[in-house]
Amino acid sequence: MRLLLFDIDLTLVKTGGAGMRAMEAAFQSFTGHTGSVRHVRPDGKTDPIIVPELFRLNGHRLDPGDYEAFMNRYLENLDREQRKQTDWRLLPGVEALLTRVGEVPDLFPALVTGNDERGARLKLAPFDLNRFFPVGAFASDSGDRARLPPIAVRRAERHYGRRFPPEEGIVIGDSEGDVACAAANGMACLAVTTGYATKEELQAAGPCRILPDLSDADAVLDLFRKGW
Repeated sequence: MRLLLFDIDLTLVKTGGAGMRAMEAAFQSFTGHTGSVRHVRPDGKTDPIIVPELFRLNGHRLDPGDYEAFMNRYLENLDREQRKQTDWRLLPGVEALLTRVGEVPDLFPALVTGNDERGARLKLAPFDLNRFFPVGAFASDSGDRARLPPIAVRRAERHYGRRFPPEEGIVIGDSEGDVACAAANGMACLAVTTGYATKEELQAAGPCRILPDLSDADAVLDLFRKGW
């Protein structure tokens, strides 16, 4: 039995920077000043970490009490970006793999992502991927990525009606943060090099198996079933 905890950005989908454009626009409308996301590297981080970093790098301070109001503006902008979808795309092999996972009775998919749940669902919606993920853990649950897998496990246990000890969990992601959060929770990790991190950076972050992408469904399913 395997609980498969998938990241979203640059693991399943690529939005062409839509999330950061939406955040930059929200910063401008929220502060009245033009801000840049140029020096913000979002991969492996959570929204509660990214947003204050955006403010700090642009010479502003976000009051913690204003975080939700800012996120509402960001999500409005992200929704507009989603409706355009001009450069959003599914990464290689993703839909075929998730379809195959759904056909295997001992594989159970869920999400673990640094996105707010509303943002996560928006990013998956253009590709009809939400149907594969009935549960998950999100930045709206905790800003600490290492705390997200246990939250996803609890929700998966309630939804799927069975226990998932850590050794049955596999985190699938593209960043050092994904690798580190798997290690912190005693889980295996499958990392893909479809994001910003190099193979060497992923290896340095912790134990993981590394593939170029998820396009070889047979190889990925073989890893999921046989383990490491």
